[in-house]
Amino acid sequence: MQWKSWRVMPDEIKVEVRGQLSTNYNLEDLDEESLTYVNRLFAERYKQWKSDLHHHFLAFDDPQVALQEDCPKELEGREDSWEWLCTHFQAPEFVNKAQVNKGNRKKKTLLHHSGSRPFSYRMDARRREGSKFPEIDVFGDVYVRPGNELAESLHTTMVERSQLVLQESASQLPPETPSNLWLLHRMLDFRS
Repeated sequence: MQWKSWRVMPDEIKVEVRGQLSTNYNLEDLDEESLTYVNRLFAERYKQWKSDLHHHFLAFDDPQVALQEDCPKELEGREDSWEWLCTHFQAPEFVNKAQVNKGNRKKKTLLHHSGSRPFSYRMDARRREGSKFPEIDVFGDVYVRPGNELAESLHTTMVERSQLVLQESASQLPPETPSNLWLLHRMLDFRS
């Protein structure tokens, strides 16, 4: 497996990989949506596999020692792939990209804890539950964790401001307006 990513891997190799898995899974005659899903899943797994091998490579002070003495068990019999990976991990393009990514990860102040479920699904679920501010609720769901003071503070501020918006909207309606009607006006964004 000597490709930088799943995306650049030739289609015939992808078909071969899927074929090797067909003993456990039926990957024949997939519709376009299923094939897209399988390819995305394989791309993620390939990326993670390369990342794991990169961490294995980094455990050695000398790249030559890693290359000559410690081919990972999963690549035994395919030492040419380990050699390619060792060369790839030392290439200036890869090293620079790895450094930039490492720096960017350190700069992140908010880390989400939502797993792989898309935010759009979470937003839709919150809307179905009747949330007035699904964006704020989803922020609370995926970023706020015990000990994360920044996320907690931001979420508290958002909730307080959302309450102010609701109060302001309610104050602009005539006093005899039932509360459920002013909420409907707010949800439909009517202007008076």
